Amino acid sequence: MSIATTVAAKSGPLLSGVLVGFPIGLFTIGWTLHERYGSHVARATVTIAQKGMLSLVAFSVVVALTVDKLVPMTTFTVALLASLAVSAALFLISQRQHRRAFAREAAIDARAG
Repeated sequence: MSIATTVAAKSGPLLSGVLVGFPIGLFTIGWTLHERYGSHVARATVTIAQKGMLSLVAFSVVVALTVDKLVPMTTFTVALLASLAVSAALFLISQRQHRRAFAREAAIDARAG
């Protein structure tokens, strides 16, 4: 944490939130979950949270690219739609992976039984 804080202090306000906010936020959440529910829950939550941040990245990139070109409400709406599209894609990918894993297990059970 101290390294992230030191680097963030020298990087200026542009990168400070990224360098300090995400690691500290995820660390705090992971630590709390580990204390309450164990390492399995903490590990799973932090892993999924990292993937979920792609939605925030999409929102931020769209805002950065359109903030000077579009009116504020349009910028926000387009960024929100990009974020929702990434979230939907992540959800569909996870559902597909889950169905494939379930089908593999069913095939293994069918051969064994």
